[in-house]
Amino acid sequence: MEQKKLFNIGTILLLATVVVLLLYGILYVATGSPAITGALTYIGKTEAEINAFDPELMIILSYQLRILGIAYMNLGIAYIFIINFGFRKKEKWAWIAALIAFGGFGVPVLLMSISVMGIDIDTIILIIVLIIQIVGATITYKSFFGAE
Repeated sequence: MEQKKLFNIGTILLLATVVVLLLYGILYVATGSPAITGALTYIGKTEAEINAFDPELMIILSYQLRILGIAYMNLGIAYIFIINFGFRKKEKWAWIAALIAFGGFGVPVLLMSISVMGIDIDTIILIIVLIIQIVGATITYKSFFGAE
């Protein structure tokens, strides 16, 4: 019974990370504004200054941010399918896929964010999400690979 409770807690933690990914994706796609990411702090210019310098550059920045938002939403949707179809049946591929998806997407985005923008609120939230993901994966590990 305790193992089932831990499995449910781990799954809820993983679903919480999905909610964060979907919210960030929607925010980035809806606004398309680099001001929300801290990128403008790194550049040292405001949106108006960039737009006055080169309007096409501002359009490119907006499109890149929207593409990042779509990537976040796609990863969130993929997680919903992984958790809904694989985790419920405790299939090993689902646990491995979740680990690879966050390790292959979350860690590079975190490293890029730190190197480009430094430590800001988005980076802190991403670190917290990655920690929650690791805790959720660790809690559910025994349900997938433990003694049967």
